[in-house]
Amino acid sequence: MNTGDIQAPGAASLPRAEEELTIIVERGILRASAPLCDKCRVYPDKFCSCAPLRKKARLFTNLNLPARFRHATMESIRSYSPLNQPLRPLYQWIEAWSRRNPLPTEGILVSGPCGIGKTHALVALLRHLTLSRSVPCLFLDWNRFLQKLKSAYEGNDSTSDCFLAIHDTEVLLLDDLGASRGTEWERFMLDEVISIRYNALLPTFITTNLRIGEGESRSEIEKVFLHHTTSRLAELCHRISLAGDDRRGVGLRQLVIRD
Repeated sequence: MNTGDIQAPGAASLPRAEEELTIIVERGILRASAPLCDKCRVYPDKFCSCAPLRKKARLFTNLNLPARFRHATMESIRSYSPLNQPLRPLYQWIEAWSRRNPLPTEGILVSGPCGIGKTHALVALLRHLTLSRSVPCLFLDWNRFLQKLKSAYEGNDSTSDCFLAIHDTEVLLLDDLGASRGTEWERFMLDEVISIRYNALLPTFITTNLRIGEGESRSEIEKVFLHHTTSRLAELCHRISLAGDDRRGVGLRQLVIRD
């Protein structure tokens, strides 16, 4: 079996850190498994030479990456960088941040139009941290997280597990913040998440379509969310505001023209 292939349509070649992992798509999420040595097939040994690879597989699975990002690697954004001038500030930040040791506590808040590649670039960094440096990371779609919390509240279930993952992971990517322009309850939920990360000095990456203000002008983020939240975000995250065209929209327009 070739363990260097993603078992999904349109699979791409993998960086070296993934060559010995089998990566599949399960219910829309990327999952990884590692081969066991003969001894560990009978009784897994955490001190065995195959244990580090099993750890990477576990970390990759816990990353919770949607299958759409199966091609998001540091190699892919390095190949895009010379061609994608609008995102160069983000690519440069990622390259510098990925080399820091120990990892910085400051994360990043990336603002820009939808479809320009913000999430793809940051997912590539998470993947690198997980597989090359064994750093526990988590991808969190903000709207799905809110839906999960609402379901827990409506079913009188505990929400502690939801917030435990946010506290326990070393690097968190909070994707599509502000897409719902939410209710007061949603604003308080965001404040809880940001407070957890802020107090624990844990690096947090955030993508949003909301504009970041410059100078004396208030940003959309400051208008939409609690002052307590935006104040902590200012200290928690470096800010980058990007421009660019929606690459998904370009593909759709080409399809319409062909039809």
